[in-house]
Amino acid sequence: MSGPGAMRLVEVVGLTKRLGGRPALDAASFTVEEGEVLGLLGPAGAGKSTCLGCLTGLLIPDGGRVIFDGRDVTGEAPERLARAGIAQATALPRRLCRSTALGVVDHAVRRARHPGLGRLLAGWLSPGVGAAALGLLERVGLAADADRRAGLLAAGPRRRLEVARALAASPRLLLLDEPLAGLSPEEAVGVGELIAGLRRDGLTILLAARRLPAAPGLVDRVVVLDRGAVVAPGRAGLAKSRLPGRGGVPAADAG
Repeated sequence: MSGPGAMRLVEVVGLTKRLGGRPALDAASFTVEEGEVLGLLGPAGAGKSTCLGCLTGLLIPDGGRVIFDGRDVTGEAPERLARAGIAQATALPRRLCRSTALGVVDHAVRRARHPGLGRLLAGWLSPGVGAAALGLLERVGLAADADRRAGLLAAGPRRRLEVARALAASPRLLLLDEPLAGLSPEEAVGVGELIAGLRRDGLTILLAARRLPAAPGLVDRVVVLDRGAVVAPGRAGLAKSRLPGRGGVPAADAG
């Protein structure tokens, strides 16, 4: 949990990134404390996804630094950052949509145990990982859907599967990009409860969204971006009146 005695897990210092000749991040600086859920808020185009890309190594910053667990990891390759403990829940690749939910997570566990190896070789080196994959499905509330084809899952269960796939790497920092977007109110409540449960288990979470999630107490602190710059760091309860261009933002819809 965040607080006076919390350890700083992530420090973003003056992070700058230009995309298409325009600044997607403009000297953004903020911190993430171990065990908290930090909300990275802002309207579309504010730089939230660009920031997550720099944290996972998919994008190389043009300036600034990313410090993770006391080490400068700026510009490191995604594989190295994943091994360091940073993972992002992302949409399932089309090829995995044909697999069962258990197959998707099983594949993620094998790849995490043997990064850089081909799928068949990783499988040969990691016999019997099905129990670990099933355990992750249980953790996200999908054990009953283990044999269902991933591409046939509804939006809420699919979002849970994406989280389980990210958890296969045993991360210390989990990145979520609009995790409640496109979900029904019931699905959003369920995924919000999952996020809260992961936080109670000690996982640190950076949650990017346009609006403050509706679940009370889900987000500990917020950092608000506008046009790539930080405009409002602070406690979650102060965020509603400080999002740019909206005159205040409702507690949230599903997105």
